[in-house]
Amino acid sequence: MGIIGVDILVGLGSTRHGSQLWLSALFSLTAAVFYGIAGVFSSRHFRGEKPMDMAFGQQLAASLILLPFSLAASPRSMPSNIVIFSVLGLAVLCTAVAYLFYFALIHSVGPVKTLTVTFLVPIFGVIWGGLFLREAITLRLILGLIIILASVALVVNVRFKNSKANPSTGREIS
Repeated sequence: MGIIGVDILVGLGSTRHGSQLWLSALFSLTAAVFYGIAGVFSSRHFRGEKPMDMAFGQQLAASLILLPFSLAASPRSMPSNIVIFSVLGLAVLCTAVAYLFYFALIHSVGPVKTLTVTFLVPIFGVIWGGLFLREAITLRLILGLIIILASVALVVNVRFKNSKANPSTGREIS
């Protein structure tokens, strides 16, 4: 259901985007498949490990794997301080700290519920695009967002109760 919502959101059904969109979508879906496999794998094979150790190990392994590629693509001149601090901010806040939360969530609620957060990425992409880039928020986008949110609600088992408060105690009664 979430994938259908993302499909509606990005307009994969339309032919006006051409093969470039399909290639990008294919790479994104491939990344999502491996992200899902990694979440289930880590919850099964690293049970009992501390989230801090998991996050550190993941970041260390990724750094070692990417090191040869980054050396091959090193810049010809020294980047500005803004670029350096931006990259450090992304590395520390958006990656290292995020993985601490990620592995803590896998440990506490399991991989399936944890990985539903990835469906929130396109939602925030649309919101930020509308707010900061003045991109149009169309009915198609809203429909896609509603379907994505509904799929996340189903996975995390959100329940909407029709409850009333007891007038004398203020407590909920079912």
